[in-house]
Amino acid sequence: MGEAQTKQPGSAREFVASYWPVRAPDDDVIGVGVVVSEVTGRRLAERALRAQTDRYEALLLALSDAGEGLLVLERDGRCVYANSAFEQLSGYTSPELVAMETVLDLAVEYDSPERRQGAIARLDEGIVTPALPLTLRRRDGLLVDLEVGGVRLDIEGRRQLVVVVRDVTERRRAEGEREQLLAERDHIARTLQQSLLPRALPDVPGVELAARYVAAGEGNEVGGDFYDCYATGGGDWALVVGDVCGKGAEAAALTALARYTLRAASQHTRRPRAVLTELNEALLRDRQDYRFCTVVYVSLTPRDDRVSACVAAAGHPLPLVLRAEGDIETVGSPGSLLGIVDTPELVEERVELMPGDALVLYTDGVTEADRAAGPERLAAVLEGCRGVDAAAIAAAVEADALAAHGGPARDDVAIVVVRPRGPAESFGPTERGVATAT
Repeated sequence: MGEAQTKQPGSAREFVASYWPVRAPDDDVIGVGVVVSEVTGRRLAERALRAQTDRYEALLLALSDAGEGLLVLERDGRCVYANSAFEQLSGYTSPELVAMETVLDLAVEYDSPERRQGAIARLDEGIVTPALPLTLRRRDGLLVDLEVGGVRLDIEGRRQLVVVVRDVTERRRAEGEREQLLAERDHIARTLQQSLLPRALPDVPGVELAARYVAAGEGNEVGGDFYDCYATGGGDWALVVGDVCGKGAEAAALTALARYTLRAASQHTRRPRAVLTELNEALLRDRQDYRFCTVVYVSLTPRDDRVSACVAAAGHPLPLVLRAEGDIETVGSPGSLLGIVDTPELVEERVELMPGDALVLYTDGVTEADRAAGPERLAAVLEGCRGVDAAAIAAAVEADALAAHGGPARDDVAIVVVRPRGPAESFGPTERGVATAT
C-alpha cells in the first residue's frame, strides 16, 4: 500500500516506539528518550505476504486432497514439491523427483534438448497452456496420457509454478473408441444411402441423363432426398426425384418404401398421377408420426426427334426446362404432399423436349439455401448452361447450391437432368448416364 494511501485522514496507522531513561550525571532520571517509527506499510505488506502464503498452502492442500497429481516447479523445471498422487502416477518418490535436474525429462514430448529448452523458457515466463496434452513415461516404462495445467505464483521474490496433472488415459481411450464407432456409423450410413440410390443411371435411347447428390449432416446420418430412373415397359421410362420428412433410420425406411412402391406401381400403370396416388395410399397405411413425402414423377417417352414427358408433382419443387434457345420454363402444378390426406390433389402436365432442351429436376436443398432468390437463382444458373451437356448442367447446379449454403450443405441436394440428344447423336451408341453422390 502506498505511503499517500496510508496517510489518508481517518485511516488506521501503526507505529513502533522505543524509549529509554535519560539520566543526569549523578545518575538521576531526568527524562525519557523516545523514537517513534511508522510501520503501517510494512505491516500491511507482511500481512499480505502471510495471506498469500496461507492461500498457497491451502491451494496445495486442496489439490492434494482432490486426488490430482500436483507439482511445484522452479523456473528451470526443477521439482520442489510433489504430492502422493503424482508419486503414484509417475512411479517416483518425492525425493527422487526433487533430485532430478528437471522433471520435464519425464514428458515424451520433451525428448530433445531443443524442445526441453523451449518448455523451460515458457516456464520461466510463466506461460502454461490450459489443458496441455502430454505423455508421461513412468518409472516402469509405461506411457500415461496426461492433461496438464498450471498457475504462476511469486512467493518472496521467487517465481514458481504450481502444476496440476490429470491422468486422462481412460478418457483418451474412450474418445478413440468413440471415433472408431463414429467411423463405423459413417460407413453404415454411406452404405445405406447408396442402397437407396441407383448405382448408375440406365441407358435411355436418345437421352442424356445426369444426376448429382450431396447428403447434408455429419456424414453418419442418412439423407431424406432420393432419385431413381427405370424402364416401365413399352419404351417408356420413369424418372423420380423425391424428399422424405426427416433423416436417419426413419427417413431411410420411408425412402425405401417410397422407391419400391413407385417401382411396383409403375409396372401396371404409366400414368404419373395414378402412380403417386398408390404411393400416397402406401404411406397412409404405414403412417408413423405423420411423416410425409414430396415427389416429382416423370414418364419419359423417347421418340425419333424428341422426348415426350408427362409430369406430376406432389408437394415438390417444380421441374424447370432449359430450352435450346435459352428460355426457362416451369413445368407442372405443385400438388399435395403425400402421406397426409386420403385424396391428394395431383395434376399431370405434358411437355415436349427437343434436341438441345434440358429438363431439370431437383430437391429443395438446391433453392432453400438462398430463399430470397429461390428458383430465380436456379434459373439464372441454367441460363448460363445453354448448349452444354446434361452432366455439365447438373454439376453447375450443384456447385451453385453449395456456394449458396456457404460451406457444407445444410440440407440434402439432389439434381437430375434429362437432355435429348441431337439428330446425329440419337442414332449412335448411347452413353451411360452420369450419377454422382457425395
